Amino acid sequence: MAAGILAAYWVALGWQAWHVGLTFDEPTHMLEGYLYWMNQPDLFPEDLPPLTKILDGWIPRALGVPLFPEMEVWRNGWKQDVAMHLLDRIPAEQIQEVFYLMRLVRTVFPVLLALLVWHWGRLLHGERAGLLLLVVAVLSPTALAHGALVKTDLAAAFTYLLFWFCAWRFWREPRGKSSLALGGSVLAAILTKLSLLVVWPLALAVVVVRVARGPRPSRRWLPAAVAAVLLIPYAGMLAANKSQIRRLTPQDITDMRDGKEFSKPVLRAAKVFRYVPTPIHLQKAVRSMNVYQRYGAPSYFLGEARTRGHWAYYPLAWLIKTPIAVQILFVAGLLVAARQRATVGLVLLFPAALYMLAATQSELL
Repeated sequence: MAAGILAAYWVALGWQAWHVGLTFDEPTHMLEGYLYWMNQPDLFPEDLPPLTKILDGWIPRALGVPLFPEMEVWRNGWKQDVAMHLLDRIPAEQIQEVFYLMRLVRTVFPVLLALLVWHWGRLLHGERAGLLLLVVAVLSPTALAHGALVKTDLAAAFTYLLFWFCAWRFWREPRGKSSLALGGSVLAAILTKLSLLVVWPLALAVVVVRVARGPRPSRRWLPAAVAAVLLIPYAGMLAANKSQIRRLTPQDITDMRDGKEFSKPVLRAAKVFRYVPTPIHLQKAVRSMNVYQRYGAPSYFLGEARTRGHWAYYPLAWLIKTPIAVQILFVAGLLVAARQRATVGLVLLFPAALYMLAATQSELL
C-alpha cells in the first residue's frame, strides 16, 4: 500500500510540474545550477550550496540554453535580475521544457521525505502508524504546493529529517555503520542549505554525548565515529565545490570585523579557518547571506507591508497553513506522549522546535 501511495504522490507532483506556471525564485535556481555546470562564477547572493545545482543544473546545459553574458544586467551581478532578463531571450517552449525536467528531478525530495516519514513512523509505532503518517505527509498542502517546484524547501526538509533519523539510529546503536550514515547525512544537509550548517556541530555533540554515556565497550567506536562525522562532510564539501578552496587571511578577519559582519565570538571562531582551508564559494555564501540577513527582506504580515521580517511570521504561517486535522493529531500526540512519558516522542520535538526557533530570529522570509 505504501508503494501505491508514493507512486500516486509522484504522479501528482509530475502533473503539477508541467501545468504550474513559473514562480519567482525558479529562474534564479536554474541560473545557479547552469553556472555551476558551466564552471562559471556564481552571482550575488551566493547563498545556494551545490547539491541541488549538481542534481538539475545539467539540464539547461544539455538543452543548450543560451546565457547572453554580453547583457548589461550581468555587470550588476545580481542573480535575480540576470535570470529574469535571460528568460526574455529564451523561446517559451524551451522555458517550459527546461523547467519541467528540472522540476521532475526535484520531485525526488518530497517523495524521499514521505518515504522517510513512513519508514521512521513504522519503526517507532508499527505499520498502521507508518501508513497514517505517510498519508499525512503526501496530503500536506505545503509539500504538494512546493514539491513540484525548483526550490530548496523540500530538499532541506528531507535532509534535515534524514540527519535526525541517522542521529536517532546512531543513538540506539553507536556502531561503525551508523557513524558512516550520520556523517553522510551531515554532508547531505550542509550541501542543501546554508542554514543546515548547524547540523555539523550537532552531530559531533550527539556522538560525544552518546558514546560517553554508553557502556565502556561501545567507546571503542568513538574515534571512528568522530572521524566519520568530521571527515565525510569535509571531504564531500570540498569535492562538491570542485576543490576550489582557500584559507582565510588576516585581512579577511579584519574586513569582517571592520564591516561588523559577525559578532566577536564568531570572529574568534573564524580564526580556525586561517589554518583549515574551506571552499571559496562557502566563504562567500556565508558572508553574503549574513549581509542579506542584516538588511532583511520586504514582507507582508497581518495586513502590514514591512521592510524586514517579524519573529511571529513563521509560527503564524505554520498555524495557518497546517491543516486543522494535523494540528489536532499533533496536540493529541503530545498529550499521549506526555501521559505515557514516551521520551522518544517528546525528544522528536526538538528538531522542529530548534528550526522554528532559528526561523523566528531571521530577517529573511
